[in-house]
Order: sequence, then C-alpha cells, then structure tokens
Amino acid sequence: MTDKYSEKHANECGTIFIVTMWVVFALAGLCLTFAQSARTDLAGGADYAVTTEVEAAVRGALRWLMVEFDGADGTDLTRPFAEQAPWQIGEVKIWITPPGADDSFDLSLFSVRDEGSLINLNSAPREALSALPGASAEMADSIIAWRGSGEATIGGDDNGLRRTELDRYKRGPFETVEELLLLPNFHPGLLYGSAVAGRDMYFGINVFPHRSEQITTGTTATVEEGWFKYVTAYSRPAGRQRQAAGSVDVNQADARQMRELLRPYFAEEELSETVVRLRQNQPFANIVDFFFHTGLSVLEFTPLLENVRVDSEVRSHAQININTVPRHVLLCLPGIGSEEADRLISHRRTADFPMDNILWIAEVLPRETAVSMANFVAARSFQVSADITAMDRDSRIFRRYRAVIDIGPSPPRVLYWKDISHLGWPMGWHHN
Repeated sequence: MTDKYSEKHANECGTIFIVTMWVVFALAGLCLTFAQSARTDLAGGADYAVTTEVEAAVRGALRWLMVEFDGADGTDLTRPFAEQAPWQIGEVKIWITPPGADDSFDLSLFSVRDEGSLINLNSAPREALSALPGASAEMADSIIAWRGSGEATIGGDDNGLRRTELDRYKRGPFETVEELLLLPNFHPGLLYGSAVAGRDMYFGINVFPHRSEQITTGTTATVEEGWFKYVTAYSRPAGRQRQAAGSVDVNQADARQMRELLRPYFAEEELSETVVRLRQNQPFANIVDFFFHTGLSVLEFTPLLENVRVDSEVRSHAQININTVPRHVLLCLPGIGSEEADRLISHRRTADFPMDNILWIAEVLPRETAVSMANFVAARSFQVSADITAMDRDSRIFRRYRAVIDIGPSPPRVLYWKDISHLGWPMGWHHN
C-alpha cells in the first residue's frame, strides 16, 4: 500500500514539476517578448523624436530662407548667401543646395537655384523647346498644346484615347515640371537623365516601364543631366525696369519729346540728325532696338532707362534671367551658339558696371541677335529653388525636401514643397 502511494505521489510531483517548468518557460518567454517589445517601442519612440526634430529643422530652414530673401531686388540670387555649412540646429545638421547640383558643388556653402535662369515650359517658344536634349518637333508641339496656347495639337505615338484624355483634362499652364511625364513620348529618363530611367531609387517602383527606353541624342553628357536642369514651371514676369513718373513711350514720342530726352547727350546739330533718324525708324521692337538707333554707349544710355519705355514691345510672360542663365540653357535659345554663349558668360563675369538691366547684351551679341533676344530675357527674377537636406547626429534619420519660393511678394510664399528623401543624398554619398 505504501509503495503504491509513494509511486503515485512521485508521479504527481513529476507532473507538477513539468507543468511548473512549462509555466516558468511561458512566463519567461512572455517577459522576453514584452522586454523586446518595450525595447522596440523605446527605439521607435527615440526615432520618432529624432524624426520630429529633423522635420522641424527642415521647416525652420525653409522659414529662414523666406526671411533671408524677403525684400530682395531680384538680382544676384545665385551667390552663396551663407558659409560654414552644415548648420547645426540642435542635434540636426542642415544643408541648403541648388537642385540639380553636381558632385563639384562645394557643400561648405549655402546656395539656391534661380528658377528665372531656366526655360519656362509655359512660355518658351517652339525653337527653344525643340533645342532641348532629346527633343523633337512633335514633343515641342505636345508641350505647347498641353499648356493650352492653341499653337499646336497633342502629338506623339500614344493611342487616340490618351490624346483624348489629355485634350479633355489639361488645357492650362504647367504647375510642376513633373507634369511632362503625362505627355506622350516623355519618360523619367528624359526628365531626370538616362542614367536614372526606370530606377527604383526615384520612384519606389518603375511606374513607367513602357517608357524606360534610352534617349538617343548626339551629346551623352547632356542626356545624363536630363531636362530638369533646363526647364521650370515656376518663373514669373520680372516686371519692367523701374521708371520715373512721366517716362516717354519712344514709339509714340514726337520730335520735341525726343529732343528733350537726348539733349544732354548730343550737340545741337548732331541732336537734330539723331532725332530725325529715330523718328524715321519708329516703331522700335524693344528698348535694345531703340538703344542701337541712338548710337549711345551702354554707360551713356543706362541713365535714360528710367525715362523711356516701349509699350508695344512683345515680351514673354516669364523672361529668362540673362545674368544667371547657365551655359547649357543659353545654347537652347534661338540665335545662340557656343561662341555667343561663351562671350555672354565671360562678359557678365568681368563687366565693370552694374548689370541690373539687359543692355549689356548689346555689347556682346550681334545687333540682330541682341534685339531678338531682348524680347524674352530680363535682368531680374524672383523665384528660387533649393534642396533642404537634414540629418541627425548619428546619421540615422535623413530628410530631403525641395522648395520653390516666390520672393516677389512680402512675405515670400512657397510655390512648391515636396519630400524627396527617396532620391537620397543630393550629390553622391562621398560628400557625406
């Protein structure tokens, strides 16, 4: 009896022990699970706090840019406006760089891109659009038709349904450059460069698999840059040269008004001959055309700018800023070849007089080219863009935003604001 009881007791104890061990293991597993969950939550909370700080630093940098450019006169926008980058805001480092900057850009400087130095999709003539890398006449017509000018019809090889949709849903100005991707025959390789056509780093997935073909032009380096370095949708009219009350429209001026304008610059006999010549050549295409007919030098004529105007001149609604336009954009403008582009860039670097007007192009370009170019260039612009990049102290949290700011009104206003962190570091990781 005793042996049976002892055996039964031993079995019961063994069962209890095994159950107890299972319970202990289960509790231990739960404890480890809860500990891991708590650790994950703590790490996530820390990341969230750092992310919030990085996001706040980016928005702070945007506000700083708006304050920095408030009241700007629209000249010299591309100069570096701060040194000793990156800035340290709390535990966050900030860089401000021009969109499209290449690996040669000095990250120790803060700078922006002048949107007025690019070709505006909403106003560029067909000749300029056709001169863009990889462009065709049909693509230029598609752009013109998309913006609703009535100059062309949607072209390309896409099916008729797509053309019908485009005609139905968009007959207005481009709001962003990315709208180009909605047009026939446009693809990411054309906009961003053939090197990134269809890459996941730009789009997460290849959202245009049927448009990832390579671009075929004669200049491989230019193709790699893509249209993004050439075009904009954000530039706005720069306005006329500031003029005094009572300024004279030289196309409507009579002989007496002409004499009063030019009296300080000519002897009496020469003044009479000049007035007769000017009256015979009315109307003038623009102020540069009038300048050539006066026979004055740029320095002599500059004071007259406040007192003369050409009301009938035909100007694009978004002129290119001749003082900041890069060489590769100059080469797309009608009448500008490599020689003219090099002369323009060299002259604006060495000019010994203020370049707050466009008259200086008359000293560099042939007369006919300068007069033609004067209709769609300006000496000021008021839209800038920048990539604002931020990273925390441990390089774990990274954000990159693109901003386009209109600095014409006061306070400036944001035209475009987009998180482009998926594009990665602006100019290659070896800069980091």
